[in-house]
Amino acid sequence: MLNAMEPHPPVPKSMPRAPAHLSIEARAEWRRISQTLWQIGLYTEVDHAMLEMYCQAYGEWIVAKRKIAATGGRVLRAPLGGLYTNPWVHEANGAWERLRKAVAEFGMTPSTRSRVRVATSEKEPTLEEQLFAMVGGAKVVSGDGD
Repeated sequence: MLNAMEPHPPVPKSMPRAPAHLSIEARAEWRRISQTLWQIGLYTEVDHAMLEMYCQAYGEWIVAKRKIAATGGRVLRAPLGGLYTNPWVHEANGAWERLRKAVAEFGMTPSTRSRVRVATSEKEPTLEEQLFAMVGGAKVVSGDGD
C-alpha cells in the first residue's frame, strides 16, 4: 500500500564526496555507487549515514575476504594438526550481514528494487484515476443526474 503521507526529504544539488573517515575500500565503494543512487532519486539529505554504513560494511567485507585469502583460506590447520575456522571468516560474515541489510535500504537487490518507489517529475495518477483505469475508464455517476 502506498503511503500518501510519506515525507520527501530534500535531494542535494550534487552528491557529497566520500567522508574522509571511511576506509580506502569504503571510499572506493562510495565513489562507485553514490552517483547512481543520487541520479535515480534514492539519495536524499537524510540518507548520508545509511550510505556511510553501507560503504563501511562493504569495505570491511572486502578487507576480510583479502585477509582470508592471505592467511590460508577459510579453514586453517593448527600446529598440532587440528582444523579450525579462520578468524577472518567471522569478520567477513559480520560485514556481510550488515552489508545485506544496508543494500535492502537502498533497493540494491532485484527483490528489494521492485518495492522501491521514487518521485518522478511527471504527475502520478491518483488512486481514483488508477481504479477508473482498471475498470475501463467507466465514470461513476451519482443518482441525481450529475
